[in-house]
Amino acid sequence: MSILEKVISASFSPHSNTCLHSGSLHGICLACNSMVDEHYLYRRPFDFLSHGLQLTHDAVALTKLLTTLSSSLGEQKLHLVLDLDHTLLHATKASRLSEAEKYLTGEEACRDDLWMLKSSGYLVKLRPFLGDFLRETNKMFTMHVYTMGTRDYAEDILEVIDPSRFYFGNRVITRNESPCTKTLDFVLADERGAMIVDDTRDVWPDHKRNLIVISRYNYFRTKSSQDSKPYSEEKTDESENNSGLVDVFRLLKEVHGRFFRVREGLESRDVRLLNKETMSVVENHSLEPRAKRQKIEPVRNTSSYSLSSRRCRHWFVRYGICTTCNSTIDKAQSRAFDYLSHGLRLSHEAVAVTKHLTTLVSCSNEKKLHLVLDLDHTLLHTTPIPRLTESEKYLIQKAGSNTRDDLRKWKAPGDPTVFLTKLRPCLREFLKEANKMFTMYAYTMGNRDYAKFILDLIDPKHIYFGERVITRDESPYMKTLELVLAHERGVVIVDDTRDVWPDHKRNLIEISRYKYFRMSNRQYSKPYSEEKTDESESNGGLVDVLKLLKEVHCEFFRVANEKELESKDIRLLLQEIEFNRVHKECFIR
Repeated sequence: MSILEKVISASFSPHSNTCLHSGSLHGICLACNSMVDEHYLYRRPFDFLSHGLQLTHDAVALTKLLTTLSSSLGEQKLHLVLDLDHTLLHATKASRLSEAEKYLTGEEACRDDLWMLKSSGYLVKLRPFLGDFLRETNKMFTMHVYTMGTRDYAEDILEVIDPSRFYFGNRVITRNESPCTKTLDFVLADERGAMIVDDTRDVWPDHKRNLIVISRYNYFRTKSSQDSKPYSEEKTDESENNSGLVDVFRLLKEVHGRFFRVREGLESRDVRLLNKETMSVVENHSLEPRAKRQKIEPVRNTSSYSLSSRRCRHWFVRYGICTTCNSTIDKAQSRAFDYLSHGLRLSHEAVAVTKHLTTLVSCSNEKKLHLVLDLDHTLLHTTPIPRLTESEKYLIQKAGSNTRDDLRKWKAPGDPTVFLTKLRPCLREFLKEANKMFTMYAYTMGNRDYAKFILDLIDPKHIYFGERVITRDESPYMKTLELVLAHERGVVIVDDTRDVWPDHKRNLIEISRYKYFRMSNRQYSKPYSEEKTDESESNGGLVDVLKLLKEVHCEFFRVANEKELESKDIRLLLQEIEFNRVHKECFIR
């Protein structure tokens, strides 16, 4: 099931018997089969995907977001929109060939770069390096075709350059859908992860910051080549080693490399806002002749509409303004998600749908569940240095030394107190293994500065947690899965304190409390720090929990077909595993 299909199916809630009518086909809702108004203001046709298909703007926005997240986090792919004429090829009517070009009609049968389209009478010359360009670019990008030609023409061209639809699938947009200008509104991928390659800047009025303008490929004689002989008459061609596609490929490879150079913050990275050096290439190093270069215009806000906002559901709000209709929205209608992006709020409806779809996509595409990890006494133990006993002060010298990579001394900005943090045994191995099975969140009752230091210590490259870090700044009293953008049925919690999860105990694996330093003067037994020992590496808390997580993950995905995953519930599995464990212990006794 594709992401779009999941977005559409998730619009119907069997519990409340309500439907958002996210997608319709010929006026019939695809989720609930009821009639919908095809002239509804917030619907957009997507006939190129399926004739008669219409999607609401909310469904489009969510599909774009999830598609880009899935492709960037999973396949490490961005999206690439390619023009056809004068970008990948040059086509002309065979009847328009000059006398000096007519020899070509006898060569098309023996050349793999020259094709005659029988249905339309066009002679098509493929640009040098095109085959290699498509093959190599496909490794980095999900590709779309966008042409001002007709659909019949586009289909004929694709039969030549991609006969098996390996590169483009059904991602082909033509002037049938977009007759005047081109827009990324039709491309089901977030604009922050989409690049465009086109020889004409003016057809992209709203997306110039996504655009690489390639040199215009003119093989045949055109009106503009009256003063000089074209390649066809010269019987030469653009250089294969230094052609427009070669130059563009180098640039695309650089952009892709910079985008994925570090895993940190992939969810918020933007191809339009890469570092200054790359942007100077993307925006100013136009690959068309210098005389044709034009000043870059500021990007327009394509997510806002001049239509009445009375039918907008205000799913995504930034600093109090709906990102779809630009209306001012009351905070009571949404929930803050500042930890993902400052000022971001999602409507309760958007949260529910996003949770549902995130879990569906994660389970289906990546075979991953979600894991929420506490920090203190679960993954580590932190104490202020002034509280160390005499028997513990030897640790001050060892902190940060070459002999101890599990002990770190640090100080928060603006706070004179110096702290010691001790990592729990097997922590790094735990994170590495858990990351293969789960998308992980950190959830701490510490403040954001504290969480930032700890994450820099245990996940310096942000490979494991990304921006998914929730602190007491967002959740000051209790912990809740309402802030975790994944459905509760696919979320496991690991925490040493049960009481901070009043509403989600069924998701909880309670880990033994890790106490390395002395907790109080009334503590009768010596802590690990004074004993100069530590929790067992082969049988410690994290080792035990990892075994259980592997069992849970294995059981969750033990299904006959993918459809069964939609009804699996981690809470029932945890309950069953706990029951079997208790039953086994009773039997042994």
